[in-house]
Amino acid sequence: MPRLKTHSINLTSEQRSRLQLAMVPGIGAIRFQAIVQNVPRVEELLKWTRRDWETISGIGGQMSS
Repeated sequence: MPRLKTHSINLTSEQRSRLQLAMVPGIGAIRFQAIVQNVPRVEELLKWTRRDWETISGIGGQMSS
């Protein structure tokens, strides 16, 4: 069997955070853009409280309890 080539991709922590956000169920392209436009660095989202998330237009009103 032929051996598969693997490639290592070096991502910055910001790129990794964006990828993780994009993979969250229910976060499509429109919500992704709404979120990233409201935060200087996506990796900062890990520090956000529920109240912070609720301030995002188009996101906050759709959060479930």
